[in-house]
Amino acid sequence: MRKTAIALAAGILLGVTALSSAAPIVGLTANVLPKGKWMMDTWVVYQSYTKTWEDGPWNGGGWDGAGFPNGGRTFFATVPRVYYGATDWLTIRGWLPYHVRSQDLPGDSNNGTNSGFGDIIIDPKIQIYKSDSGYPRVAILTGVRIPTGETEGIDGDGLLCLSTGSWGVSLGAVASGEVGVMKGHIAAAYWFNGQGTGGRDVKEFGIAWLTLEGDITDDWSALWEFKAYVAEPGVDYYRVYACPGFCFNGEEWTVGFSSMISMWAHGATNYNPYEFDFAPYMRIYYKFF
Repeated sequence: MRKTAIALAAGILLGVTALSSAAPIVGLTANVLPKGKWMMDTWVVYQSYTKTWEDGPWNGGGWDGAGFPNGGRTFFATVPRVYYGATDWLTIRGWLPYHVRSQDLPGDSNNGTNSGFGDIIIDPKIQIYKSDSGYPRVAILTGVRIPTGETEGIDGDGLLCLSTGSWGVSLGAVASGEVGVMKGHIAAAYWFNGQGTGGRDVKEFGIAWLTLEGDITDDWSALWEFKAYVAEPGVDYYRVYACPGFCFNGEEWTVGFSSMISMWAHGATNYNPYEFDFAPYMRIYYKFF
């Protein structure tokens, strides 16, 4: 199976938190912050890969190379985020990513680097159920993407752009529970995307997550995440990633290290942000309580 390799940093896909004793508060769980409390975090991801023209997102595999050799692209992103517990059941999160995207394809006149801030995302989480014993818990996931990032790219036509120029709205749900000494979280969401800059077709897509976490020691916890992305109906496209990792859990700080590893990949679409084979990333959280 040939794999397309285009990677844009995608903030909404990389978040699971753990606090003291590996008890998660926010991220892809059904947990929320206490009322009136704040938390900040940032995650950093680096993606380096080879672009293969034989099965690229622009030609659907029709060129069969056509004299275009493989070449390199790299993507770096850091995403600061702020959380606020508006009520005991509603946490509001806002984030503004910073991207550095580079291309070095042999013989390509558009090689270069593009950097700057991307789109603003506001994604409230609404906890609708919490059992008296603490688990299970259920929450509604919502989100709005505001197209504030640069759209022209390094070639004036969107290559390595920091935003598609499309507004987006997401809706989903997440459930969290305990299984013995493990905690589990399962979630699904769908992004509805508008038309991008210049009439560009920005695909809608669904996302699913499965996360398992457990204590190793009082200060360390292990994470195992699975992420799956499926394009809108009529587009033959999907990606599935395994994401092993671990966290160090302090009283106020949490630092986590993970890697997204491609398991299954099929199809290609224009301007799709989920087409890389491997990406290490780090997450840092600080809570003000």
